[in-house]
Amino acid sequence: MKIEELNLQAFGKFKNKQIELKDGINLIYGENESGKSTIFKFIEGIFYGFAKSGVQRRTTSDFEKYRPWTGSEYKGSIVLNNGDSFRIMRNFDKYELDFHNMTTGENLSSASELNKFAKIKQPGVYLFDVESSVFSNSFFIGQLESKLGSEVDTLKHSLENFVTSGDEKYSLIDAVENLEKKSDELGRESRKTSPIGKLYQQIELLKKKKSELKLNLSRYEEITSEFLELKQSLYEQRKFVRNLKLSDDQRNYQKIKKFRNSKENLGKVISDTDYETLIEIDREYSKIESRLNEERNCIDVVCEYDDIEKDYIEFKKLCNRIDELNRNNFSKEIELLNHDLIISKTEVNKLNGYMLIALGLALLSILGAIYFRRFYIGLVAIPLLFFAYLKFNPYRMKKAAMDRIEDRISDYMKQSAVKTQEKREMDNVFSVYMRKYRLNSLKELREFFEDEISKLNKMEIEKDVRNEIEENIRIDLEKKLETFKLKIAELERKYDLSFDELREKYLSDEGKSLIQDIKNSESIIEHILNGRDIEDLNHNIEVVDGNLFEEESVLEELEAEFIELSGKMSINDDNFHRLTEVDEELSILENKLKELEDDQRAIHRAIDVLKEIYSQNKEVFLPKVVEFMNEFIKDITSGKYDRIVVDEKFNIVVEDKASGKMVEVEKLSNGTVDQLYLGIRLAISEIMYKNAPVVLDDHFIQYDDLRCRETLKFLNNYSNKKQIIIFSAMNREAKILDEMGIEYNKVNL
Repeated sequence: MKIEELNLQAFGKFKNKQIELKDGINLIYGENESGKSTIFKFIEGIFYGFAKSGVQRRTTSDFEKYRPWTGSEYKGSIVLNNGDSFRIMRNFDKYELDFHNMTTGENLSSASELNKFAKIKQPGVYLFDVESSVFSNSFFIGQLESKLGSEVDTLKHSLENFVTSGDEKYSLIDAVENLEKKSDELGRESRKTSPIGKLYQQIELLKKKKSELKLNLSRYEEITSEFLELKQSLYEQRKFVRNLKLSDDQRNYQKIKKFRNSKENLGKVISDTDYETLIEIDREYSKIESRLNEERNCIDVVCEYDDIEKDYIEFKKLCNRIDELNRNNFSKEIELLNHDLIISKTEVNKLNGYMLIALGLALLSILGAIYFRRFYIGLVAIPLLFFAYLKFNPYRMKKAAMDRIEDRISDYMKQSAVKTQEKREMDNVFSVYMRKYRLNSLKELREFFEDEISKLNKMEIEKDVRNEIEENIRIDLEKKLETFKLKIAELERKYDLSFDELREKYLSDEGKSLIQDIKNSESIIEHILNGRDIEDLNHNIEVVDGNLFEEESVLEELEAEFIELSGKMSINDDNFHRLTEVDEELSILENKLKELEDDQRAIHRAIDVLKEIYSQNKEVFLPKVVEFMNEFIKDITSGKYDRIVVDEKFNIVVEDKASGKMVEVEKLSNGTVDQLYLGIRLAISEIMYKNAPVVLDDHFIQYDDLRCRETLKFLNNYSNKKQIIIFSAMNREAKILDEMGIEYNKVNL
């Protein structure tokens, strides 16, 4: 994988800052406070969004620390390549992420892996399969963080932490020791002063007190059981007596509901007024409608002239359209525009020639300056480019004017073609009319239409006089018919039936019988209610049968027995309440003890798991780290040391090739220890991030020139496998790379 482009659109001190990275070695140089740390955090922020782990959307302090100094935007993007090209764009303020595989076009913005560790989406998890804390502690390789004289211990701890936990700053041994300390702090039953020991003592005292109270309450449970049984019997008897008193009302309620259901099945009762209206409409409606049809049939419509009148109207429209088309002379307009087009083309070609000559001369002057290394010759390009710029504006305006003229000519030609086609179509229509009425010319057709329309107007006047007499009769009948229609609509809406259904339901013999049945049902319901609302009778009880006097006597006996037993219960109430309090306190302490013991068992399980992880990781990763470091130390020491050995306690020794002796790391120089640290970090990067870039942050500050040269030489070879990105505040790395003739990409901040 390689990072191709960093776009800091708005991040920290940077605004629209673009950094292009290449294969091999990339050296990003900048003095202190130039923004190297900001770029580091930008990479981490794009991959992990400054998110805290958890299900809630929370951010670290870096989120506000690197907010842009100016403006309201807070965003950026990274382009990287891992066989496929990926683009990650993040808007930090809006928590928006756009993550695309640019090669396949796949949108990865909603991939499930992005929210594996945090609510904020993290493409770094998708790419590297590690959470943000592991990434920040292992992806960037800085200098060996230690005080003078303790480099060896720091190196040893870094190796141990990486191999066993995958994180330089996290020690499984420390974690196990902390958990064992917490378990010891919880204590055990035999340690009376520990939290668990104290709880055992308190629980034992409460159990003794509980036993004493139980002796005093030996009869309490028996009395309580008898009391509860009597209380339940009293409740049931009271309920039975109440239901017995209300059963008559409930029976009447059920009868009324039955009558109402019967009424709904029969249908809605039509009122007497509506019934009379229905009879009247049934009798008169058909008579009025028949009379209206007769009146309409008596109207003498001059049908034979309808066709001629329609043809005449269409003929007049066509004649008017021909006059309108003849007023538009498109040919003259096209001729004038063609003349203007020729003039505009001449001017555009002239300006284009001036610009090409000026640009050609400018290019020649620039090439001459480069070739002869006389850069003042390139100054000639400035007035030439300025001249070309001055000509470009008139050229653009003339070219736009020429395009508009061509568009107008094209538009006029289209309109002229449409005009010609339309006139041909109208000639075809005129031919149809002449064949229809057996005429030979357009003039004869016009005279024919005018003569026939004159006759039609005279006949219309006669018809109007004739119709006026009958109009009053027709209007009166239609008013009556409309009144009946309104009444029909009202009945249909009121009874939710059509007019035919109303007649069938209420005017037939069966319908008349149905109305009488419904009225009888209403009379029965009114008698039962006797002015009350139906819900007043509904008590939602079960209807029961029995002798009310006898049941009330049984209830009185139960109440007397209940009062007597309640007196006995009150005697033992104090002891019972004390016992209840002891039980509650005992339950709280036992739950607390269970929580502590559960915590202690969980701690022991966690210790076992961490020890197992420690052992497994050491067996898996340590051989890989040692194998990588053997090749690494051999290259950077020019073969002086070619093998390292790490024992079970992570003590490190190296083999001196010249003497064949194993040298303890404590006897090596600080510079060599720094190089071993780099080897460890590169090995871990190789294991954790496969082909991800190697990022070095001011790593060579403590190196002397020789070690720096050897290490850069190794990194140059290593860059054939991985992209190398070096951040530095010194020019030493660039100078050494130049001296060795190594190609690299330098970025100045």
